[in-house]
Amino acid sequence: MKLSRLLALLLVFVLLAAGAQASTWYVYTSNGKTLNLRSPVNNAVIGNIPYGTQLEVDDLLSNQTAAYVNWAGKAGFVKWNFLVKDAPPAKGGAKATAKPKAAVTAAPVKLLPTSGDGLVTIQALGAYVQYNSGKDTAKYSAISYDTPVKLKVTADVPKGKSIDYWVIDGVRYDFKSKIPTSFTIDNATDNMIVEAVLKGQASQTVLTEEAIQSIRTGETLIVNTIHAKLAHVKADLKAAGGWITSFNFTDDYTNRATKQWEAGGQVTVRVKASIPKGKTISYWKFDDVKIDFNKNVTEMIVHTLNVNKTYEPVFGKAKTTTTERNEPPAEEPEYYQVDCVDCTFSGGGYTNAHSGQVKAGTKITVTTHFSEVSHWRINGVELKRTIKVLGGKRSGVRVTNTSKTITRTINKDTKIVCYSVIN
Repeated sequence: MKLSRLLALLLVFVLLAAGAQASTWYVYTSNGKTLNLRSPVNNAVIGNIPYGTQLEVDDLLSNQTAAYVNWAGKAGFVKWNFLVKDAPPAKGGAKATAKPKAAVTAAPVKLLPTSGDGLVTIQALGAYVQYNSGKDTAKYSAISYDTPVKLKVTADVPKGKSIDYWVIDGVRYDFKSKIPTSFTIDNATDNMIVEAVLKGQASQTVLTEEAIQSIRTGETLIVNTIHAKLAHVKADLKAAGGWITSFNFTDDYTNRATKQWEAGGQVTVRVKASIPKGKTISYWKFDDVKIDFNKNVTEMIVHTLNVNKTYEPVFGKAKTTTTERNEPPAEEPEYYQVDCVDCTFSGGGYTNAHSGQVKAGTKITVTTHFSEVSHWRINGVELKRTIKVLGGKRSGVRVTNTSKTITRTINKDTKIVCYSVIN
């Protein structure tokens, strides 16, 4: 056999062997939820892979029950029975792009036992999970269920060490004042990974900016607040650029705090509760998940958020006696929501805004783009103005306000609608 032909055959065999080492699969869960990515070191959950994500499976490192994959800079195992060869129909989220190269695997960590059986798993790293009520008081590294149960997560802090921050589903959270050492989780209907990171240590689950960009899909991404406000941050993580209630970071954008251009698909914001007078925070809602911190959390920094998320503090009556949190309620000014339809407002840190929250007593100027105004309505009531009648005994006559610009002092939630003249 000629040497050239022999080399050609060898090349074919090499290519066939290389092709056999990797195959393409898609995440498919019957409930449209995420799929757990588990560490090859200790089987801990280190990532939640969205439904429909395309994955390259390393056939050499896979086994009969689990496939070895790379996703978002992390390498690990996923169960074969949640992978399909063909792209599944749209359900429970947009499809993600193929994964980037895996990051270096974190040092092994000894895990506690797990409890429960179900499609939803709450995993803790650097912490332990417990049932919040009942006879079972044992500590677990993970608890699984089908019907949501209330759980408590507590940081495992060795003597002489202190907690630096928490990572929830790959997103880092810093807290103002005192960092919570524990919190309860209720109404979680999808997998969650919660990690307590000690000072001087690195996170095993936080998603890097590079990994976030590599799995960016173009899906609409918005961070919202209810009864709270958010702001972009400068390099020192201080808020700047004005407080707003929502921000769309699907596409590349200008950071309101630094005025610098940033890659979309992620955003870092400071979230601050707008606490009414006489109220205190009972717990926070991250989307529909109820999280009750053991400290009085009124403000937090959310680092490189890469998913849709709504943050909402839920209030209760302020207690006059010392609470078990051992902290007085934060004294915060009252803020009210302003929404403009066919108009914009300026004031309270806003310029030509369609919506936002302003401090009670703020005077705003509202302007419309209509060339002629028929009338205004504020909270459903038509706006009037008083005109003087020459020679009349009355102080003035109330008529419809048709000005293109009006002013308003905000002391409650206000919706302003401008109507144009229809010719």
